[in-house]
Amino acid sequence: MWCFCYNSGREYARHIGQAVQAGYATFPDDRKWISSLGIQDRDYVRDERRGGGAGFASEYPAVRTIIFITVLVYLLQIFVTRPPNNEEIRQLYPQFNESTQLEDLPVQEQIRNSVLRAFPKVSVVQQWLQMDTQKVLQGQVWRLLTSAFCHDRSGIFHILINMLLLFWFGREMETIYGTRSFAWFYVTAAVLSAAVFMLVQLATGERIPAIGASGAVMAVMMIYTCLLYT
Repeated sequence: MWCFCYNSGREYARHIGQAVQAGYATFPDDRKWISSLGIQDRDYVRDERRGGGAGFASEYPAVRTIIFITVLVYLLQIFVTRPPNNEEIRQLYPQFNESTQLEDLPVQEQIRNSVLRAFPKVSVVQQWLQMDTQKVLQGQVWRLLTSAFCHDRSGIFHILINMLLLFWFGREMETIYGTRSFAWFYVTAAVLSAAVFMLVQLATGERIPAIGASGAVMAVMMIYTCLLYT
């Protein structure tokens, strides 16, 4: 009986909230009366207000913008490319560097041509955005953030998994904390994860570039998990 009354009252209050929100009130004091009840702040009224039939296109602007920018950068990584230069080929094929004598030039060209056929084109966008410890130390600090918007262009699973996790968990976090706070949290997590990566490379002496939003997405998932179990 109590459950029936509770559910009936909840449903009645929800319909009243919808009527007031839509402007169907028939006398001047309706809005004041509803406001005095405080139901406009209840979860079921807020859920109806958010639902509104607008869907993802108008909700979660931070998550939507992050996904849009990431997909755009991914497409630019694929299509804005150039052939590799000699220095880049030498990094993978040391024998190309050995053929420096003038009489060995035909051999060098032969190696270069075979490498160009097998070597993937260099992504200009990725070169400017990826996390590169040496270049960050030289002043290109934007890489601490922009590397989070780059993903492996040889396949779709890297970006697909990250964006799906961001879509699933990011929407809840944006609902809880608000668009601006969530956006700042994501940006901060991306920069901090890149900074930690740089410190590890400085400690180990490695200089391998890094890309991906895994650090920022993992931070979103960790905070969501902490909230879920507290």
